[in-house]
Amino acid sequence: MSKKYDLIVSNPPFFENASKAAKKARTVARHTDFLSQTDLLQTAVQLLSDTGKLAVIYPVEQAKNFQTKARFLGLFCHKKLYVKPMPEIPTKRILMELSKNKLLVREDTLIIEAKQYLYTPEFIALIKDFYLKY
Repeated sequence: MSKKYDLIVSNPPFFENASKAAKKARTVARHTDFLSQTDLLQTAVQLLSDTGKLAVIYPVEQAKNFQTKARFLGLFCHKKLYVKPMPEIPTKRILMELSKNKLLVREDTLIIEAKQYLYTPEFIALIKDFYLKY
């Protein structure tokens, strides 16, 4: 039996049928040719403990497809964070946390900039330990 994990975090590749980068490593990191959503989900199902969680980030459209595939494979989304660059700009990314257990979905929104170059207090609180400027 393989080792089981309580948390798997992935910033998976999500480009499909798009122009490839000149460097193979960049293509592997960004395109689904080498890691499809289904591959990621099937591996996560095998490696997660019964209470384990899978955390991912996807663009909006890919997030919808990912959630559909996840449900089919027995993983259920219970947290979503919608990330918006600015209040008036639509959501660009969705952070999701999934597990083998069906739980109520908790949703929240993170706005990065209140206006251009003026970061929101919520975003600053999130990054302050990683950036010297804050």
